Formats: sequence, C-alpha cells, structure tokens
Amino acid sequence: KVYRMNIPYTPEEVTQACKDAVAQNNLEAAYLRPLAFLGDVGMGLRPPADAKADLMVAAFSWEAYLGADAVENGVEVGVSSWNRLAPNTMPTAAKAGGNYLSSQLISMEARRHGYGEGIALDTNGYVSEGAGENIFIIRNGVVTTTPKTAAILPGITRDTVMTMLRELGYE
Repeated sequence: KVYRMNIPYTPEEVTQACKDAVAQNNLEAAYLRPLAFLGDVGMGLRPPADAKADLMVAAFSWEAYLGADAVENGVEVGVSSWNRLAPNTMPTAAKAGGNYLSSQLISMEARRHGYGEGIALDTNGYVSEGAGENIFIIRNGVVTTTPKTAAILPGITRDTVMTMLRELGYE
C-alpha cells in the first residue's frame, strides 16, 4: 500500500500461487518470495494512475540462514559502517526490493571483515537490526528488541517471535 501498487489479485489467489510454486518445484519445504512490481508502465518515474502491478512467486530451498551450526555455536557479528535508511527517506517498514540493497551492503561488508553477519545502526546510532534478521536480547527473563521507530522491518517473523516469547513466559 505504501508504494501505491494496485495488485489485481486477492490474498487467496496469492496464497494459491505460493502453493503452486512449491508444488511445481517439487519442494517439501520452501522459502517463498512473492514479488509485486510495476512492469510495462513506460519510461519515467510516474506510472499511470491506473497501472496494475505484476506478481511473481519464487519458491526455493533455503538452509539455515547463517549456517547449519549457527544455532549451536553462535555467529560472530560486526557493526556495519552502513546505517539503515531513515524512515522518512524510504518506507523502511515495507518489505520492498530496494530496501534489500542496504542489507546486501551490510552483509558483504561483514563477510569482507571476517564476520558471519553485520549489524546495522539507525541514523541516530542505535542498534537497528542485522542484515537479514531482527535482534532480540534476553536478560533476566526480559526480552529487549529494537523498537519499530529504529528503521527496522516490523515483519511477520518479528511478530511471531514476540508472540512465542510471550507464550513461553518472557516479559
């Protein structure tokens, strides 16, 4: 909605497209990446008001994001020299393709410096998130995580983790 894309499919049709992509690729488990984009809208930066978005779904196997032994052994991380964009420069709360460019820079820098992952700060110098994940700290049964105001993606994963932690009795 924030990008004003008119997606001509119902949520049920998108869900079915996701299921079809998993089945057509013979996957038992998959990472799904539905992508909506404005395709044939001509040149320029102002698409026609009645433009309808195209939609595709990628489905592929994906192993543990930071490596098979990351949960058991942890991951060395470094604070990146790249900051997350300020929320008033790009809609950082949108899961949009252009927002991944920042994550790629953070991740590539981390690997160049010998780290498994990079941590981004917001434009005020506070912890924002990792290149590809939210950050949670549990101390004395209390969970602390970055507020939505710190240029993070307040997505499904973050909400799921917060719900699970509350159900496990964490504050």
